[in-house]
Amino acid sequence: MTSVNIQKMIEDAVETGATVAKSVMLGVKKMDEEKRPSIDIEPVSPSWSPTQSPNASGSRIVSGNCRHTPPALGHTDRFKSVGRHTSAESPGIAKEIQSARAKIESLRLPSDQWSAFKASIFYALVEVVFSMLPERAKIELVRKLGFDVCRTWPLSGNWNVVNGQKFESIIALAVWLIKMGRNDAALIVGYLLGLKLEYCFQTFPRKEEATSGLPVRCTQIQELIPKQLVVGGRLYLLEPIDYQKDYRGMKEQAVCLYMDKACSKNKFFLIANRVEKDGNYVLEIGTTPVPARLYSCAEMAIHENTTIIIFMDMSVAMEFRRIARESSLLEREGIIISGYFGDSGAFEVLDLNDLPGHRVVLVPEFNQESLVSAHELADRCEEAGATSVKIYPWPIFADEGLVGEDLDSVESSGQDQWKDMLLMQAEHLDDIELPSKFARAICNRSLSISDYKKYLLEIGVITEPLDSPKESVDRNEAEEVSFISLGEISEDNPEDDGPLTLEQLINPENSSALYGPTDTAKSWTVDEIAIGIATGTEAFGIPARCARVVCIMDGEISPQKRKKHIMQLLQKRPSLVKLANKNIHIRRPLSGFKRFDEAYADILIPKLKSLNAELFIIDNLQALDPKAGKYSSDNLNQFIQKLEFNGIAVLVVHHSDKDGKTYKGPTDLTDLAQNVFRVDGRKQLRMLKGKSKQVEEACNEGGPVIRLTVEKTKICGLGDCSVIYHLPMYGVWEWIEGELTSATRIEVLPNRWTGDGRY
Repeated sequence: MTSVNIQKMIEDAVETGATVAKSVMLGVKKMDEEKRPSIDIEPVSPSWSPTQSPNASGSRIVSGNCRHTPPALGHTDRFKSVGRHTSAESPGIAKEIQSARAKIESLRLPSDQWSAFKASIFYALVEVVFSMLPERAKIELVRKLGFDVCRTWPLSGNWNVVNGQKFESIIALAVWLIKMGRNDAALIVGYLLGLKLEYCFQTFPRKEEATSGLPVRCTQIQELIPKQLVVGGRLYLLEPIDYQKDYRGMKEQAVCLYMDKACSKNKFFLIANRVEKDGNYVLEIGTTPVPARLYSCAEMAIHENTTIIIFMDMSVAMEFRRIARESSLLEREGIIISGYFGDSGAFEVLDLNDLPGHRVVLVPEFNQESLVSAHELADRCEEAGATSVKIYPWPIFADEGLVGEDLDSVESSGQDQWKDMLLMQAEHLDDIELPSKFARAICNRSLSISDYKKYLLEIGVITEPLDSPKESVDRNEAEEVSFISLGEISEDNPEDDGPLTLEQLINPENSSALYGPTDTAKSWTVDEIAIGIATGTEAFGIPARCARVVCIMDGEISPQKRKKHIMQLLQKRPSLVKLANKNIHIRRPLSGFKRFDEAYADILIPKLKSLNAELFIIDNLQALDPKAGKYSSDNLNQFIQKLEFNGIAVLVVHHSDKDGKTYKGPTDLTDLAQNVFRVDGRKQLRMLKGKSKQVEEACNEGGPVIRLTVEKTKICGLGDCSVIYHLPMYGVWEWIEGELTSATRIEVLPNRWTGDGRY
């Protein structure tokens, strides 16, 4: 812990009069900011709505381009004061605040809060948003913090005067009321205002089911973005905003640059996102998680076969985007300038679905971390379907020096000579006279990914070659050649005549693929299959002989949500819960995961074997390995074959095309799979002619309705069989019609020798 943090602890203790609740171990290195766990306090919408009638009494808000008068805040039952309290509670503090306080006291602060500058920005934002409230709303918020409004405010008439003591800010008053440090008090007040610190500085993976929900009638997006913030005693003014628009051309995000009025080198960025408030849509900072998107993704979708230059330095991206708009770079050269909000780690969650068909050039930020990690983003762009990906290694600055420091400070003194070599070819946007020529030069001089890695090694940015993914080669690998005599082959065959079982259908000799349109409950379907195999019971009428271990790699649903789904399906089978908890394992892909190939199989197989896993489920291919799902499944098939060789069956879940009848992407996966299942949902079943009354009724009820069809299988008599099930809201799968277990096996009688040379 630095001396600054120690001093801050002392100041908080003096200010609050509370006992210091944190310990300091001198000589111990401070934990990495990014590895500190965050407090899981979800923000709540403030009790007042900034988009309600402007005729209500209260102070006027001036922020961005929107002037508004929020109404007075009324009492809500959710925030009733606690009349009686124990020693662990503070008198009058709302129960919800008591709970939030307990979480803060038991957990570490969010990682961003440990950055003193970011914490100061959050303080300023909290103060500004609070200042927008009408007086009555301010008093109501303070009452929730635990002060007895009935005794004091009738005497003082002001929210910030308590027992004759005047407080200059809401955070200072919160410190006094809830007896917590400044950081914790700011989190509590932000919680009441609907703000969360992480939402100001970070972006998050886009949820596939999340939509903007913007109605066609909506024609205007209001803004509640502060024009200025006082941070650390300095006045920061809002510079021109870089708006990100959706596919309708409506404002969806806003990257906000705040610049020190006295020193232009001091600046910071905040991101605003579109939120709905009482049927109106506004851009706000810190009230909702912001999906991670590339700048100008709407333009990418409209203009095909263009070149996308992605700047990893946000300052450069914003400035060059302004120049590109003024010079009509897209119209003249077919070049789109892009970037993304966040630091060098933000690209791990970026949505790159708009890159297929485009040429991409990456421009790293001028620091070692960004230069080294650029190839990882390049790999992701390539996997997303970009026709070509190159990297421009030389620095480009948005002003005369780096943000917050002079250019001279980065020049090397011997050990980092690579900085000098790169700076010799540095460019400044202020010096650009012909933007079109400069953009073309970036594209022409950029290096391929392999050449870029070699260049970093040559100039000394790295001392060892960057690991490259294992490339498949079109030749046979060296292996021990052996043959098995007929007598050595076991006569046991899982496909012997007899009742159909899950073991006969899904085993290491039969890879499986399950596909269907969007919103057809594919994940719920494989969850039922996983339950049947893991508990040794049945799935969709097909019995299992014994319990087996199932591992699921999930690309969309969190482990917590997946467990909730499985527990819902098991609610009428409580005796199986213990076995399901033991035999079903779920893994989300880590940041190091790139694609399914032989190299990843080598990493995964030892772990699967240690768990005695017999089935590996990929849910779903589009989210985990989009390149395999759209263009080529060669690497995926090699991955599957390696798992099957090691005794592990594989089930791949994927999407269909829009017609719902064709597997999306290349057919080589379904061609090589032994079992292919198709899932149709409510939309497809409603279009069926001659459907039964039971199916019609299920389609009119809530919850998924599916038809599971066996399109391809090695098991005789099972092909084209289908079964229809309904999953009521919060219920379990209910059979409607159809049968899979009725598929009889064709018995092949042995031919008999007649003795005359004929059979």
